[in-house]
Amino acid sequence: MSLQSADKKMSKSDQNLKSCINMIDDPDVIRLKIRKSKTDSLGKIKYSPKDRPELANLLRIYSAIEGIPVLKVD
Repeated sequence: MSLQSADKKMSKSDQNLKSCINMIDDPDVIRLKIRKSKTDSLGKIKYSPKDRPELANLLRIYSAIEGIPVLKVD
């Protein structure tokens, strides 16, 4: 899922360069893209893919990086 729009997939052809993480991005660029990604303003972290798709996307990315189940991420 795109880092900027929940209804689009992550794609290198997207005109918004902050919408995807590329394999050749250096760690500082990846951190910046994640910090600038779209979420919501509810102020609480809760994994709810249907109601909060952007936040769920970030939680899945974090889960994959850390090697922990997504439902345990709080």
